[in-house]
Amino acid sequence: MENDRFDFEQQIMDCWKVTDDIKVAYDGIIDGDLKPTETCDVLIGLRHLYELKFNKLWDMFEGVIMPIVRENTMLNDECAALRGQLQFAYDDQSVPVITTKKDKQPKQYADTGTPISKGKK
Repeated sequence: MENDRFDFEQQIMDCWKVTDDIKVAYDGIIDGDLKPTETCDVLIGLRHLYELKFNKLWDMFEGVIMPIVRENTMLNDECAALRGQLQFAYDDQSVPVITTKKDKQPKQYADTGTPISKGKK
């Protein structure tokens, strides 16, 4: 079954119920309805239950949101603009840039081969 953004929102709301469940356990402890061993069992059960829920939520995030992020042209445009600003800063040399250790080569842009940073050696 393919999940959509609505399913993702529902899963977030389902995970948010952890606060209600903790309150129920807390009330059971305060009211004396739970013995210490029962309290431990309840807390261990909540831990396992929410571990499952949050794993499911993460899987839904990866399936629903990440494809949107990867296809987001605005994000790609922002990255291109930042790359241009970094290139300008590198060319200008009046703007401080990140330096590298002497024994390492400066990192380079994959598309142009231009070093990302220029440091004094």
